[in-house]
Amino acid sequence: MNQKSSGFYFEREYRLSIDLNNRNRCRFHDGQYYWQLPDDSLKRVILGFQCPLEETIVRKLLDMNGFTSTAVVRAKLCQETYSVLI
Repeated sequence: MNQKSSGFYFEREYRLSIDLNNRNRCRFHDGQYYWQLPDDSLKRVILGFQCPLEETIVRKLLDMNGFTSTAVVRAKLCQETYSVLI
């Protein structure tokens, strides 16, 4: 699937198709494929309001992998409207 439903337009998400056979860009290790993201490509990580991960753990993992300028935020549930707030 190359396209999301139009109902998710607000996520402003980008999708990539990666050639898994291109060894210059994609690495296979222990049954998994890995592709190196450019350092400036990840702007923000949004943790869902029920996500069990702590922001500090995600921050540490990002920093360890060169994403020091990537923001980490947690979504919150609005009690009045039950909408998700970022």
